Amino acid sequence: FFCYRSISLFIYFRLVPYEFGRNTLPIIKTIQQLKHEIELLEALHAVKITFTTSHTGTNTRLNPID
Repeated sequence: FFCYRSISLFIYFRLVPYEFGRNTLPIIKTIQQLKHEIELLEALHAVKITFTTSHTGTNTRLNPID
């Protein structure tokens, strides 16, 4: 049966790149595991920002950092 928590976990693991094959999704059980996942999300966010700023277009006169 799927409860709200299971669905949220499913959505999270679909958005974050993991490879489980046919195994069940892992459950975050400890604070250390949670901190690791937060660090991963922060790193992915930084990659997204870098990608977005580096692909703004060639006709812009703005500095990519601005």
